[in-house]
Amino acid sequence: MTFPPDIYDRDNGFAASIAMLDVIASVGGDRFSVTLTNLADEKVGFLRNESLESLKRKLPQLLDRAAGNQHNVHVRPQGPVTLIQLDDCPEEILAEISASVFLILETSPGSFQAWVALASPKDEGLARRLKKGCRADPSASGSTRIAGSFNFKEKRRNTAGEFPRVRFRAKYPGRMTTAAELEGLGVVAPVEAAEVQRTDSFASTRRPTKWPSWKRCLEGAPLSQSRKGQPRQSIADYTWCMIAANWGWSVEDIARRLMHESPKARENGKAYARRTADQAAEAAARNRHSLRN
Repeated sequence: MTFPPDIYDRDNGFAASIAMLDVIASVGGDRFSVTLTNLADEKVGFLRNESLESLKRKLPQLLDRAAGNQHNVHVRPQGPVTLIQLDDCPEEILAEISASVFLILETSPGSFQAWVALASPKDEGLARRLKKGCRADPSASGSTRIAGSFNFKEKRRNTAGEFPRVRFRAKYPGRMTTAAELEGLGVVAPVEAAEVQRTDSFASTRRPTKWPSWKRCLEGAPLSQSRKGQPRQSIADYTWCMIAANWGWSVEDIARRLMHESPKARENGKAYARRTADQAAEAAARNRHSLRN
């Protein structure tokens, strides 16, 4: 994958740290926890639940001290969105998913990490399958080294005794994706037999009578970067379908109703509506299973 050299060269040090926080905030990550570790990977400091502005104010002194003490600076973003960390992602996979990620880091020479943001509720099953399909580290915890800081690990020290700096490779503010889009890229591993399989209807003895508001889902969808700031209808469609599935509607009913609610569904046809409803219902079923266990 070819990366723009200006991004690689320009975003170093404190400016890179600020830019990284800003791009995370642009997709909904609005709170941050910070962990400091030493060369032995031992925890030596912690900040909990910092706001974006609060962390920005603390960063200059934090980074200076960390560099002087050879401490690693890890941030864990949180917010009302699903953020999936693809650590140690092969470069050839990055090329396949580049249109769906909002951030790519190089944590050490040749070691890449990508981040994906979804407006849908947290789905551990999807995150696990995406990591597997992208051949990324399955144990990645959602905490990452902040751009512009140094990677203080003995095995990362070069022959001159220097440690690598965490660098931007690419950033796309505001870019969100959906489970449907990721599935379409072919980078999501299939559901394993041991996992809970999707059912066409919610396990309930009563048939639902109400539908969620598609208009509200559209109003809550992130803005498109390519369509003059209009809400992304594909995310609104997926979110609406997931809510409908959680309310007990069958996949067939959801797909049929989506054609009535969504201009994008009418434009793309019944296959789009069915695919979106099917993937949303599968995710809703996995979420229910996770809550029960």
